[in-house]
Amino acid sequence: PLGKKLTWLNSLLYAESCLIWKELFRYPTPSTSPEGAWGDFELRATAQVALMHGGCQASIGSYDEALASWEIAVEGGQDQRDPRTLALARYHQLKILNQLNRYAEASRLLSVLPSSRSPLFSPFVYHLGLAMSNMGQSDRLMALSTDVFRDHSWRKDPFLRGLFYLFVRELTRYHFEDRVIELLEDLGPRRELFERVYLFAHVALDEGELDAGSAATQWLLGHDDQANKRPKYHALEARVALLRLDHEGFSQALERISPTKGHLLDAIHQGRRGAFFEHQDEALVELLRSELPKVAGWPSSTRSERKIRLRWLDLIALTLQTFLRYRPETRAYQELIDLYRAARQSLTTKELRAYSEKIGRDHLQSVLIGYVRVRGVDLSSVEPRSYQLAFTSSPALTLLPQSLNPHEWTLTWPSLIISQK
Repeated sequence: PLGKKLTWLNSLLYAESCLIWKELFRYPTPSTSPEGAWGDFELRATAQVALMHGGCQASIGSYDEALASWEIAVEGGQDQRDPRTLALARYHQLKILNQLNRYAEASRLLSVLPSSRSPLFSPFVYHLGLAMSNMGQSDRLMALSTDVFRDHSWRKDPFLRGLFYLFVRELTRYHFEDRVIELLEDLGPRRELFERVYLFAHVALDEGELDAGSAATQWLLGHDDQANKRPKYHALEARVALLRLDHEGFSQALERISPTKGHLLDAIHQGRRGAFFEHQDEALVELLRSELPKVAGWPSSTRSERKIRLRWLDLIALTLQTFLRYRPETRAYQELIDLYRAARQSLTTKELRAYSEKIGRDHLQSVLIGYVRVRGVDLSSVEPRSYQLAFTSSPALTLLPQSLNPHEWTLTWPSLIISQK
């Protein structure tokens, strides 16, 4: 695929090469295809020219011409004469069909899925899943995902991570019950089930599915007995309380993440508290770093909306103020100070906790402008770019120029003289 950033020289070379591919594509091919080595080469060359020409047309927005050109490449790559050309043509067709919102045509390309060993396999299944998700075909998306993740991990491949997210997002539409747990369990090794349920809870809360996210959180707290994961699960509880506008539940969840009082804190010497609660404090910082901009970006067009927003910002500032007072030895002290100041600066000067921060300082610590959600993600930068076409050598030819002037030499299909003996 064409990269987004090209130097001037590369842009010129690309434009010139597209002119050559266009000229080759428009020359008529012989009406009869001889058999043997030359016939096989001719079919493969025609398919590869059509593939490259389609890529050039897509780069200038001529999508219909690109699709028609790739269909010619598909016809020339059938019968496994050139599987790479066939796979590339199908993949580019799939991407453009998704871009044009022609999801029904795109989802039908499931029947021509490339080999799992192909570098195009993971991008292909991701775009297939995207088409199925946009069409609302939950069953087909889940069937595709479970089949793919039975033999492939979603961790390292960005396209498979994208497919995993599409699957989990679709799964959050259902109540969190045994069937959902079974589907998550089928996505990989059983020892990673808790991690997949944790991601399910996060995605459910991002999608506004509070019941599913809350049920998954309580399931994790009831089934996973690993102490080092409890702060992350309590952070999910805090998110649920925040979305439900439950002030008391939010404060209690923050206290469970990293305590500021109680017998456990008293049992740890103050000099060792920073190291002992380091993991818990990191979970607290991660939660507030992600949720504070969201609260700052809540709508405030009406008086009631402004009141809710300011009340929650004040609650977060008060919680941070209390934590820093009782836990000054925390190793996340500077990050919590920055979050505390950012929360105070988002309040109005009428609020007690904001007055000194906004009036007494010459320079603001930071500015919170809200939380922006972006639909989809551009994965074109991580597409396989070392996938070379197998341009096989042609049968031996002798090319004789028709003129001594090189500018008069044109690109034509060579004719083949078959000896009749």
